[in-house]
Amino acid sequence: DESKNQSDDDPKLLNDSGDCYSSKEDSDAENSVKMILQLTSGWEPERKIKRSESLFEESIRCYCGRNGRKIDKISSRKLTMQASALGHRIALAECYYRGWGVKQSYDMAVGIFREEAQKGLAHAQFKLGVCYERGRGVEENEAKSAEWYLKAAAQEHISACGNLGCCYEEGTGVIRDMNKALHYYEKAAVQGDVFAYFNLGLYYENHDVEKAKKYYRKAASVGYLDAQVEIARLCRNSRNKESLRESLMWYTKAAEQGNLESMDELAGYYEKPKLGECPENALKQSLRWYHNALKKNTKRAAVVLLNETSTRQNAIRFLRSQRQASLRALQYDLIKLEMLHENILEAIQGDFLSLLTKRSLCGYKKS
Repeated sequence: DESKNQSDDDPKLLNDSGDCYSSKEDSDAENSVKMILQLTSGWEPERKIKRSESLFEESIRCYCGRNGRKIDKISSRKLTMQASALGHRIALAECYYRGWGVKQSYDMAVGIFREEAQKGLAHAQFKLGVCYERGRGVEENEAKSAEWYLKAAAQEHISACGNLGCCYEEGTGVIRDMNKALHYYEKAAVQGDVFAYFNLGLYYENHDVEKAKKYYRKAASVGYLDAQVEIARLCRNSRNKESLRESLMWYTKAAEQGNLESMDELAGYYEKPKLGECPENALKQSLRWYHNALKKNTKRAAVVLLNETSTRQNAIRFLRSQRQASLRALQYDLIKLEMLHENILEAIQGDFLSLLTKRSLCGYKKS
């Protein structure tokens, strides 16, 4: 499977995979291609091909967090572009698919993937399955997608096994069969597939929580954001101090990747510690995460930060922007704010003043 996490770097360049790259990262990738071409200048064709194959294999390991590597999409992108420059056909198709170093073209990508898949190359078969699943360069077709995943999985392709597990779990393109789903998830997990770890974690949450934690930890340890959030949630529900500390650790890692829920959890933890102890600089830590969450536009953070003068205007501005989204919820928020700050009316005169005077129509009252 393929991750859809995004970064918040500016300026952003968003491609189909959901990955974002700054202008500097674009420049670095292009320079890395120039460097590999200079390095291999004068090499025999066979030597270049072998080098391109090793570069592409390493790019997959970086992208998926395998063989003890952390998930590193920036390095994966560079390596894929380098492999493509040295003539690796599937790497070239990957560049067309994602718009890495070339103008994005699903048609070009599918053409190359199909050509290489018909030669029996497992990764091309897997990628062709992805194209059919998502309708990229071809008409969406779940049955054909599963067919290509099966061909690649028969060659022990790790990601194909993982995706095929999803097909059997969800009944997409095949008859739903949870036993087969677990079989393919396990095949992928044995080979270190992060997404298979995560999917097994999801399954075992309802059957064996400790086993679910084990799989989540494996995925979380290489930087998989969704797994970090899930293991943090499971550990948070325990009254055991060791589990709560582990929850705090994973929430911190997820928040550092920009996860909004984790920022909110950390801010709440440092505001009201749950471990029976007061962490060093707890208030400072709490405000730090509320600040970060405010940048991500969370209503809860906006309300809390009204207590801090430096961010009050930003909080008010955000609450204003929410007016059309949910009038009743907004009125309730504003009533709470009025109770907290008698002078808040001065800051939110105009439309909000009329909302506050009509609060009784919505059934909300001051206590």
